[in-house]
Amino acid sequence: MKKLLILLTAAAAVLMLPSCVLHRLVHYGVQDIYDIDAFPRDTIHRGDTVWRFAEQAPEDRIMDLYREQWIRIDGVDTLIYRTADSVMREHTSTVSIVVVQNDTIKFEHYYKGLDTSSVTTIFSVSKSLTSMLCGVAVREGYIKSVHDPVTDYIPELKDADPMFSKLTVEHLLNMRAGLKFKETYAPNPFTAMARLYYGANQEKQIRNLRFKEKPGDSHYYSSMTTAILGVLIERATGRSYAEYMEEKIWKPLGMEYDAYISLDDGKHRSPKAYAGINTCARDLAKIGRLYLNNGNWNGVQILDTAWVEKCWDKEGLSIQYAYSYGWYPDEEYIMRADTATQSFPDSLEVVARFDELGVPEDKRVYYFYEKDGRGGHWEGSYVTGGYMAVGILGQTIHVLPQYNAVIVCLSESNSSENVIVEFFKAFPNLSWSDVRKKESEKADNTDENDSTEDSGD
Repeated sequence: MKKLLILLTAAAAVLMLPSCVLHRLVHYGVQDIYDIDAFPRDTIHRGDTVWRFAEQAPEDRIMDLYREQWIRIDGVDTLIYRTADSVMREHTSTVSIVVVQNDTIKFEHYYKGLDTSSVTTIFSVSKSLTSMLCGVAVREGYIKSVHDPVTDYIPELKDADPMFSKLTVEHLLNMRAGLKFKETYAPNPFTAMARLYYGANQEKQIRNLRFKEKPGDSHYYSSMTTAILGVLIERATGRSYAEYMEEKIWKPLGMEYDAYISLDDGKHRSPKAYAGINTCARDLAKIGRLYLNNGNWNGVQILDTAWVEKCWDKEGLSIQYAYSYGWYPDEEYIMRADTATQSFPDSLEVVARFDELGVPEDKRVYYFYEKDGRGGHWEGSYVTGGYMAVGILGQTIHVLPQYNAVIVCLSESNSSENVIVEFFKAFPNLSWSDVRKKESEKADNTDENDSTEDSGD
């Protein structure tokens, strides 16, 4: 009898789900980078003129040698040298990577059957592009101020909850909305995130939202905030998300390929502005270039410089919660000298390691990860001076002003970050042929030393 009651309860719960949520989850499974086919979509058309990066000659491209302590021999972590390409191919789920410096492609590879034209879902990198589109709408006066309440543009929200009148555009940009929305990615159709991602009638879901706290009080990562922002941009401009992105970004930047924005369903056609853009690596590198040049594209100001600066100016924000205008500060995690891992038993050891590395105190970030309430471990990182857009399955745009560089990495899961750090370390060496020459000389010297030792025995 008890088992029957449980089954009946479960069946009733399933029946209460919107049919599209269950159907899409069962049919397509958990999200992956090929979700372009899971939803209706609008096309963001490229223009007639394509702008292209210069391409470094293959013999001069970064980087022949790559150092990583991933090989364990006789129980000991052993330092080996591998090509960046082989590490990407064998140890990560990377599908494409483009490294650009001084408007020149220094490194570019594609994996798992993809190529330059391959379009994949970029998930939360979409949030950064939606922020960019919001910046254009502010520059053009469609959105009068980021301090405007969202109800100025979506007036029906006044009747949904009076708190919406206190929610501003900037609260959405900085994830400080105070919404009662739990960002859970488990393959569970009952979660709020599953209903948002797989569900239909996105605007109805927005109207049904409630608040857990006053907007602006604290940071809480929520895809729903960007979903609202996407609707707001459409209402403010009077154009669809795809049309506005096409006119203001895709065509002016000379994108090589069409992109796509996934929609909630064919009837309501509300954009998945938080996770639904589908595009390719080279065109994302152009987004990075636009930010690298403070919103200017070959003499045309597309974004206000002040808007771009909001992405990396984290003054007054705790670095752990420094999500600003759709971007994060770029960080590099420190490693223990004895074990080559980033896990430390206590905070004092993190401090000591920072001191050894000479990291300034105002650049240090400390993290504590608790494990089942029984202690945990510490990690440390430092701000590199750049900033990045991040997607859940390893999609990233790294903007590195200190090196005049952009790195775009698209993956099937989040496993490529350690490799990207190696590119950061290589950037000060502006001539990659010099890097190879030094490593070659080092190898020759090692061989000579070995020969000398052998002759002396």
